[in-house]
Amino acid sequence: MANTANWTLLPISVNARGNKNASILENGKPLKIKLHPTTAPFGAGLFNDNGTSTRLNLDLQCDEVYLEFCTAVDEWCIEQLTSRSTEFFKTKKSRAEVEAIFKPSATPHCSKGIEYAPTLRTKINTLGTNAVRCWNPDKTAKATPECGLDWKGATITPEILIKSIWFMQGACGVVYETT
Repeated sequence: MANTANWTLLPISVNARGNKNASILENGKPLKIKLHPTTAPFGAGLFNDNGTSTRLNLDLQCDEVYLEFCTAVDEWCIEQLTSRSTEFFKTKKSRAEVEAIFKPSATPHCSKGIEYAPTLRTKINTLGTNAVRCWNPDKTAKATPECGLDWKGATITPEILIKSIWFMQGACGVVYETT
């Protein structure tokens, strides 16, 4: 599912808020992949959000195909970070050291003693030029669900932008955006 042959990891850039990211491109363009239908078991939102945020988390339930996809993306990122570790971490790191700080794309969840299937955490924008768009099966535009519970349990066929690798406080991982 993830053909990484034409992927490129750019050098780290720092945005105005001080966040560090290294963009991932395919043939010099943003890397978008359309995945098969899945659900958003927890809805869209942020922990302790007051309802004013316009960039939210949307976790997608992972089946075996999603898990294989996440593993392939993670493997490519770990290889890139290891082979170019002095560029990204200012010191040479072994594969084991990179794996120790790399946050996997698919994560299991347990809440109140209940185990849930692993999910892929993505981001969605609710406003602006990069706001998430929704479509009916007949490819006509559909109103975007309101944030929170309207997304909970929704079946979606996401188009994912594999945006970048984030770096923060000695950890790193992949930024996925549902578009």
